[in-house]
Amino acid sequence: MNIQVVTDSTSNIPKKVADELGIRMIPLSFTFGDEQIKETEIKNVDFYKLMEAKNRIPQSSQPPVKDFIDIYAECAEKGKKVLGIFLSDKMSGTYNTAVMVGEMVKESCGKFEIEVINSKTNCMDMGYAAIRAAQEAANGKSFEQIVDIAKHILRCSRFLFAPKNLTHLRKGGRIGGAQALIGNILKINPILTVNDEGCTDIFDKVRTQKKAIERMLDKLKEETKLSGVRNVTVHHINELNEAQKLADMVEKLIGIKPSIIPIGPIIGLHVGPGTIGIAYTTEREIRKERIAK
Repeated sequence: MNIQVVTDSTSNIPKKVADELGIRMIPLSFTFGDEQIKETEIKNVDFYKLMEAKNRIPQSSQPPVKDFIDIYAECAEKGKKVLGIFLSDKMSGTYNTAVMVGEMVKESCGKFEIEVINSKTNCMDMGYAAIRAAQEAANGKSFEQIVDIAKHILRCSRFLFAPKNLTHLRKGGRIGGAQALIGNILKINPILTVNDEGCTDIFDKVRTQKKAIERMLDKLKEETKLSGVRNVTVHHINELNEAQKLADMVEKLIGIKPSIIPIGPIIGLHVGPGTIGIAYTTEREIRKERIAK
């Protein structure tokens, strides 16, 4: 296979799946003072214990340029084409760095071919595109076909999630501070999503997390009934029991058993423990504006 799929760790693709498909993963990091840790080098449970012990939210940071150069240069040397799929440029500079380094390697290696996609999302909402791209590469599809397929999957995907509270989002600046404060005071449980521009946005507002789960399931049923369904993942942050319950509801609702995948530290530090959500892809496109054709 002369095509290499590369993504970043916020995709939350399980390591076993990435290894089986040959997907290269570039990790983001978080920083507590002078201590910097790659999110792939710490267990999720240990990260949230560490955050609780330090009683503060760490800073996240994009991968160093060297991580991209190492993979790109290796692929160029082996004659491999690279498809990179990275988290939203509204959430991190990772995508822009991926593009910059790609141009650098092109200049130094000549024939190196690379396509970098701004997924405008994260978690398995992005991960499914990387997985499908790697599968199609293994099936012998051309580079151009694989790029088109990855973009198609991103237009077929949605991520809905309900944080336990808005403290982390407010402190991290991921939604407006006033909106976060109002939500906490009025005990509103917002359902959040990543919009077509790649920003965290409010999908709906309900009074309880139970209602939030019901609303997410309603949206899942509505869209999969109209557009079919490929994959479903239940995401969670330190809520395995609740995630299993939600997975059972999903299976009963649409007849597909979803995977259960915890959200890693980088996304987790922004949305906070107790978050639960659903990422899914449909057969037909549901987001015409997300990724240009």
